[in-house]
Amino acid sequence: MGRGEEAPEGKGGERKAEAAIASLQRLHQQQQRRPPAAPVSPMSNVSQALQSTTLGGHRNNTPQANTTHMNPFASPSGGQGNLFRPVPPPVTEADQDALPHSLAAYPMQPNTEVGIAAWHAQLRDWKTKNGESAPITASTGFPL
Repeated sequence: MGRGEEAPEGKGGERKAEAAIASLQRLHQQQQRRPPAAPVSPMSNVSQALQSTTLGGHRNNTPQANTTHMNPFASPSGGQGNLFRPVPPPVTEADQDALPHSLAAYPMQPNTEVGIAAWHAQLRDWKTKNGESAPITASTGFPL
């Protein structure tokens, strides 16, 4: 053998090299099969960070069960908000007829000093006619 030539490894060395290559290939395939770890929502990381914060030196590190990765819109009660509880009655023909009249009674005012003063006058007029805590309907209208 001259310089620059390598001695043959033999059967034992070749088997070790083949086993190492096969092992690396299996490892690579397993990593490709796994989906990347991603938060359930963009707010998951923020939520987890807020849960580990402290206020006034008191620290509560006990995580709540299954709340950090729960999608609020997937639960039966989530994502519905609390507006319109109970559900408003359906719009009637009388409501549809009354709406243009109530919009005409309280026209929208511009966002200027004069417009704001006019809106306050409309609001006082509405409260005089309907009462302080009256519900707003198509027939009562409301200053815009």
